[in-house]
Amino acid sequence: MLLLHFSLVRLGVGVLAEFSWVGGRQSIGFESWIGGSASPWVSGVGVHSGAPCRARVHRAPGEAVSFLVAGRRIPFDVSAVVPSRLCTTVGFAGARVGMIEHLGAALLALNLWSGLMFEVEGPELPVLDGSARGWLELLAGVSPEPAPPAFTPPASRVEVRGGVVQVLPGGEGLRLDVSVDFAHPRIGAQAWRGDDSDFLGLLDARTFGLASDLTALRAAGLGLGVRPENAVVYGDGIVTPEPRGEDEPVRHKALDLLGDLYLLGGPLNALVFASRASHEAHVSAVRSLVREAVAV
Repeated sequence: MLLLHFSLVRLGVGVLAEFSWVGGRQSIGFESWIGGSASPWVSGVGVHSGAPCRARVHRAPGEAVSFLVAGRRIPFDVSAVVPSRLCTTVGFAGARVGMIEHLGAALLALNLWSGLMFEVEGPELPVLDGSARGWLELLAGVSPEPAPPAFTPPASRVEVRGGVVQVLPGGEGLRLDVSVDFAHPRIGAQAWRGDDSDFLGLLDARTFGLASDLTALRAAGLGLGVRPENAVVYGDGIVTPEPRGEDEPVRHKALDLLGDLYLLGGPLNALVFASRASHEAHVSAVRSLVREAVAV
């Protein structure tokens, strides 16, 4: 059964790293943990709100990973997910934080399931360069606590707005099979397949979108922080900035799926297929898995 536990016990904290983000570029110098301090702030812009955002990490030995927002603790699990568009958001008692999926991908790839609390100021996590690479570099020096037991689920399938997530049991560890299809000549139909030995290679894939969608997104109050330094925009005959490989779009979708699967609260033994799936579909699949875990 998955570890789906959240404690409000007060915690000790420590120094993790020197970390700053200026103009999309990072400077990191790892230090050992020092009791009584937190990591320096990781600062940037929210990709949807356009607002200044920052976060820092505290140690929380023995506790499930969580956020501290406006004085309230929010668990990093599916029980805390609240409605949002084009990202995954958690909230509790009026406090909320969005765009958590990139951090979740880094945590899952590093097998970090407990012992950390992320203090956040702003409506969402800073988007950094649009990938999970900044979170990976911040957390790379952290030693994992023992992981919860892995869950082997029964087969399941969810479909949301034309996107499909299918989970098949079998084998040890997590495997992903992700496909996308976008009406742009530099994207088109793409697929990515891999297992937990490949996940670190996903984390440099950046947020992307079509230029033709950006005006409508901004009119809806989304994508207000999109900049060339934090997102790849596919326009009519031009792509800015240049992709990190032609398969960067599907690798980013696999990154998003990985980050949303972190909401389970523990490792998963399964093959997960996702085709044109949104965060909403990912979260629906995770909720289904949690219901199965509780029933075990």
